[in-house]
Amino acid sequence: MVSGVNMLNTHLFVHGSFSLCKYDLRGNLESKISTNEDPNQWVLMSVKFTTLTCNRFIFWSGRMDDTRMMMQTTKDNNTGPKFYFHSAMAINKEETRLYCCPTKNSYDISQFDFIDNEWKLIKDLEHISNCTVLQIKLSEDSSSLLGTISNGFCIWDLSSDGTKVLHLPHGVRNITINMMQSNSCMLSADKRFLVAGVRKMLYVWNMETELLIKVLDAHFGRIISLLPLTTGNWNSVITSSIDRSVKVWNINNIFEQVHVIDRHELQIDSISLSHSGLAATVTRGCVGIWDINTGRLIQQLADNLLGAIVTQALITPDGKYIVCSESGNLLIWNRILCRVIFKQQQPGIQQIMLLDDATKCLTVSKQEEINLETQQNIDATAIVRSIPDGKTIYLFDYQVRNVTGMEFKELVVTADGLNLIALASDKGHREALHIFNASNGEYVTKIVLKQSGMKLLNCVLPLPSHSWSHILVVCRSAQFGLLFQVSVVRSCDWESYNVQCQQREKCTDLINYSQVATCINECKNEAWDNCLQSIWNISVNDTRYSAIPKRNKRQPGKTTGSKSRSNMCKTKNNNYNSLDTCKQYCPYRYCNCNSMQDIMFIVAMPHRANLVAVINPDKGMLFDIRTKKFLKSVPKWGGFCTKDGKYGLYAPTRGGLELLELKKGSSVKTFIPRVAEGVFTVICMFNKTDEYVLYYHSGKKTLRVFRLTDAKMLANYRVPAELSAIETTEDGRAVVIATVDGCLTVLAIADPNKNSFLSALPSRDETWKKKMDKQRTAKLFKAAAAITKFCVSVNEPNLKEEVGNSINSSQLIHSSKILSKG
Repeated sequence: MVSGVNMLNTHLFVHGSFSLCKYDLRGNLESKISTNEDPNQWVLMSVKFTTLTCNRFIFWSGRMDDTRMMMQTTKDNNTGPKFYFHSAMAINKEETRLYCCPTKNSYDISQFDFIDNEWKLIKDLEHISNCTVLQIKLSEDSSSLLGTISNGFCIWDLSSDGTKVLHLPHGVRNITINMMQSNSCMLSADKRFLVAGVRKMLYVWNMETELLIKVLDAHFGRIISLLPLTTGNWNSVITSSIDRSVKVWNINNIFEQVHVIDRHELQIDSISLSHSGLAATVTRGCVGIWDINTGRLIQQLADNLLGAIVTQALITPDGKYIVCSESGNLLIWNRILCRVIFKQQQPGIQQIMLLDDATKCLTVSKQEEINLETQQNIDATAIVRSIPDGKTIYLFDYQVRNVTGMEFKELVVTADGLNLIALASDKGHREALHIFNASNGEYVTKIVLKQSGMKLLNCVLPLPSHSWSHILVVCRSAQFGLLFQVSVVRSCDWESYNVQCQQREKCTDLINYSQVATCINECKNEAWDNCLQSIWNISVNDTRYSAIPKRNKRQPGKTTGSKSRSNMCKTKNNNYNSLDTCKQYCPYRYCNCNSMQDIMFIVAMPHRANLVAVINPDKGMLFDIRTKKFLKSVPKWGGFCTKDGKYGLYAPTRGGLELLELKKGSSVKTFIPRVAEGVFTVICMFNKTDEYVLYYHSGKKTLRVFRLTDAKMLANYRVPAELSAIETTEDGRAVVIATVDGCLTVLAIADPNKNSFLSALPSRDETWKKKMDKQRTAKLFKAAAAITKFCVSVNEPNLKEEVGNSINSSQLIHSSKILSKG
């Protein structure tokens, strides 16, 4: 395993733990050298070559709890004696002066010079008591030695022998990243300030007063490297972080006023918007309440401040209540009082949905016991409660498929609000739509999902004598085959196959041609000899194919006997509907064309209450819940549609965006042409008013906005971090996005064809601050009135009973504190 590399102008040195390889610049191995040290005691840690005859090798014990190290120095092919030290070491650019900890069980720093081919002690630096040295390094001009200790940083002035210790805030510590590596620090050009990067923060000390004077939130990930840039007129520091960003900080301007942008410490998982300009965000540790007009994080709600695990949260349209799931409990918060007014245990909550104008809430949970992993189906429980008292109105159970890694399929409510539709498990591996009454939770009916095309396709077989020019598609519901001609396009895009039906004998079934192309893809890499020429008796260009005995090359030495057409795919129970049994008893290759594709989610059509769509990766299928019939399938539809149900979106993960007409299932507009961009996460949706289409591409990290009428792109916004959630406001004028760095961003859609509302935003209104001050004054007056009323009620005993019935003192005090904060 490679441990490190070192490069000269003429050679490259690559070393592992016990050996070193020497390469020329063309990559040719010239020599391989093994270390002479005992591998059980010393491991090669680093190698530094200044010339081919001058080098130094540093060995260490190989264990982080044993900080012993040894260095071998060679000058002009003369190897000096071994030099032992521990914990930390720094050497100047000329390789002539060394600083390290030479004494065992002591962190005192000593200076050594390379004299007469060996390191000789020159002096000991000033002792620092009660500290553990993790790392030392020289400043840019080698005039100071910068040390990292467990609770701060230590600076030795090498010219005056002065020493200063700068301490980190309480609760913040430096840690060892690797041997001789920890958090770094640097001195400004004028040596007035010391800047250090710890965790994701930048700490700035005044060297004269030794006080911490500035703390900057530099990154949203841990800082992994900090380097000075103090040459010439530069007085800067460069930081890099595991958030994949590099930042340059100007120390001359580091004390200017900082305008803090509110954000969460953790990733935002979901967003819920109210009609009153508030947004509720879900992170793992809390529920955040934001004012989307000002961008302020108003509140952070968590019932358990230390160990809360929040998974779901919704805010009511009026912004008064918040329904969330936290640590296996369902909570209803009063947002104004910041108090939990209802709490009930319900572990494993997968979905929360508001019903009947947010007067009710539906929560769906499923079992999460460990021993359920082997079960094919598990129970899911849906409970409808009233808001805000949390009273249970009804509940019902249904079964869902238990597949590891498969996301939960959420319930939907029909457009008229009368029915709840759940995707439940049915007999075998099938799934069905279960319909429940939304007013009392009673079971109404179910619709068994029989996907058009996929359920009829038994297998796809290539005809070898025609060199992939023909394939045979065998249907399950009838004893016949369909012959197709395939024009092969040599591309990775298998949807480019042009499949045309050349022969349709007695075929009344519907065949999904895109599914045929998928089967071709699966059969492509199989050897021709492993494929059956034909199951059914059929002639192609005067060549007759039939099911004849042939050697099964998947099981060498075994000869398969002929089977009649009537017994080809029969099971023991004379049932033709089991593909698994057909694969088991049939000697020929069957691909997975017939397998039921996983359903991603279901959609209640917004324009007709009796329609529901089942979405899978290839298409969407419309069902009528009143007649319990399958209506039609819409190829390529991803599940998003306009409120009138006319248009949908098709956005493959490989790139491209098209507008589909759901009635005909055809593409009517192209927003983004199909371009192979790689497989990335794609989020596309309509805004709430169906005027614009939003498209996010995780590879480019851009959010594009298109006008629906003419497919013109209005905006191409690059998000600062990966997008984790997105919503649009009810008026359709703004887009609210959340990213993995915990930030919430509100973007206004500036359409040149519409009257701009940007002038009405708080950031563009010069009188907005005065309006906010006026509102705050009114709140303070109300708070003062509430406190006065409470004091009067306490002083008048005859009013105690009345006050007890109308005012809760603790709630009043709590609300007054909130109002006093504005």
